[in-house]
Amino acid sequence: MKLFAGTKKTIIVLGVLLIALVAGYVFAFRFLLGENDQVDTLNQQAASYVQTNAILSSLQSTFTKTDDDAKAIDSHFVPANGVVDFITEIESLGKDSGLSLTVNNVDAADIDKASSAFEERLSLRVETEGTWADTEQFIGMVENLPVGISIDGASLDALKDEEGVSAGAPTHWKGEFQLSVLKLK
Repeated sequence: MKLFAGTKKTIIVLGVLLIALVAGYVFAFRFLLGENDQVDTLNQQAASYVQTNAILSSLQSTFTKTDDDAKAIDSHFVPANGVVDFITEIESLGKDSGLSLTVNNVDAADIDKASSAFEERLSLRVETEGTWADTEQFIGMVENLPVGISIDGASLDALKDEEGVSAGAPTHWKGEFQLSVLKLK
């Protein structure tokens, strides 16, 4: 019996060790499985971050490449805060042409619902007085402005000399021009 007692203890010890080993294996498996889920989540977040960063870099590169094109397009419009500068430029063109020039009316109005979110039409009524050649030069300079300007109306009247009688060809002309240009809001 003594022989079986040592074997019995050995079997019990081996059984307890086996149970402890299985329990340790199950615990380690579950622990590693939880860690694996965290690693997968972090891996997906890292991949998403890398993809987002690549997209943002691509957009930044595109914006940088198109910056000159955007500036070129914007140069065809009067800036939102550039109305006074534009009027000053028109007055300067009149002076450079040798005309007496007055801006009588300035009005800004929406064009239509589709584009009114970012642009509007700026209208100016300009009166000039000077020679025919100076008036032609002024109109040419206005048409060559970098902004998309249009002359919506023009009226030219010959001025008479001091006695009220025209002596030969008129030397001075009075002009009224209706100008319009697109302005950014």
